[in-house]
Amino acid sequence: MSAYDDKAAALLKEMGVEFSVRYVGNGCPRFCKDQDDMSEAGKFPRKKHIHGDQHLCWLARGQKLVTFDFWNSYRDQEIAHHLEWDSRGNGCFIHDLWRDAPWIDKKRDVTHGDHVRAYRAWSKKTGFSKLPTAYSLLACLQKSDVGTFKDFCSEFGYSDDSIRALETYRAVQEEFEKVRRFFTASELERLQDIA
Repeated sequence: MSAYDDKAAALLKEMGVEFSVRYVGNGCPRFCKDQDDMSEAGKFPRKKHIHGDQHLCWLARGQKLVTFDFWNSYRDQEIAHHLEWDSRGNGCFIHDLWRDAPWIDKKRDVTHGDHVRAYRAWSKKTGFSKLPTAYSLLACLQKSDVGTFKDFCSEFGYSDDSIRALETYRAVQEEFEKVRRFFTASELERLQDIA
């Protein structure tokens, strides 16, 4: 785990909050413009659907439970996809996309054993996880009120004459309400540091 992950996990533990995550699939988030064309789902590289896999994240404390849909990054999904591909014995070092893997020495050819050793060292150093961490979720959650629709559009660069912007605004408001009901005001202040 990274230092960021450690800090987020420690903060949740101090607040008595448990974090859980489950893989859901490759459905699209609300903002994806290509939801009607799933022909590229699960393939790499993609020209459409530049988002990762869908996960369901839970925060629980006592009798309180709140859930959030979460999409990891496209890059995380790509790395996880290739790790699964490699675990089936497909010889990742000959696959073109592995040349872009962050743990590969691009100055020389690598054997399968070189790749596996390099990946293990890289994942230990970076704390890479196929699943989102508590930090991933907390850093992305809306932890403050976004104000009016006009304020929201001005702050985040949306047109205030857009149905999609209005839908996004409502989704952000809904997320903030869930967060506000789950955490106390002082906890929300402390969560501001997770970003």
